[in-house]
Amino acid sequence: MRLQPGFADAYDILGIALAQTGSTADAIARFEQALRLDASAADGHNNLGNALAAAGRTAEAIAQYREALRLDPGYAPAHRSLGEELRRTGSVAEAAEPFATAARLEAAGESRPRRRDHSNNRRQRIEDNEQRSCPRIHKSTATEAFEWLDWGYKMGLQVQAFILSEKGDYADASVLLQMIEKLAPASANTACEAGFILNWQGEYEEAAAAYRRAYDLTVGFASQRYMRAMALRGMGFALGKLRRFD
Repeated sequence: MRLQPGFADAYDILGIALAQTGSTADAIARFEQALRLDASAADGHNNLGNALAAAGRTAEAIAQYREALRLDPGYAPAHRSLGEELRRTGSVAEAAEPFATAARLEAAGESRPRRRDHSNNRRQRIEDNEQRSCPRIHKSTATEAFEWLDWGYKMGLQVQAFILSEKGDYADASVLLQMIEKLAPASANTACEAGFILNWQGEYEEAAAAYRRAYDLTVGFASQRYMRAMALRGMGFALGKLRRFD
């Protein structure tokens, strides 16, 4: 960078490295410097948005994702990042559209490669192994079962299931979740979602089984451990309703 201070890629690369080591504030500074040098880079705005999201600066992160999409409406990672941040803030219905757009772009192979993309280093995301193999859904190089799905496509379906459950359409939501589980049999998140809906329906035996499945996945796969507490809470609720305290 001393030789080429105007080389935006260098700041972007450094920002990615800093984000990977947890130095979020320094990463934000480097991504901002990269954008001062090249404000037209959609991936640069997406990278900055992800770092801001990791720092809890939600409104600023969303603004960066929207700017990335203004610059390049066909940039799937920014659609996916926007959907994730909206969902995290509770705007589930609003999140459905960017998730669906990302899934469509990725399935059609329309998301073109960019200079650099920090999306995979954002916080501890569900998509820990989010390398894409579009337009195919399944990856030929997967080493574990949870890697075998295009996670953008899976999350688009799962958000739709969540919206259906929020509307009280539990039967349709359950059917959609069953389809997702066939595509992503090692997703503890999907199993917990199924357990949640079953609890709401009063089907506590089935709910306990779904949460048990989720718990077993958190034991079997390191990437799924973040769902363990939710699996245990849901299982405990279902068993309590069944008055099984052993």
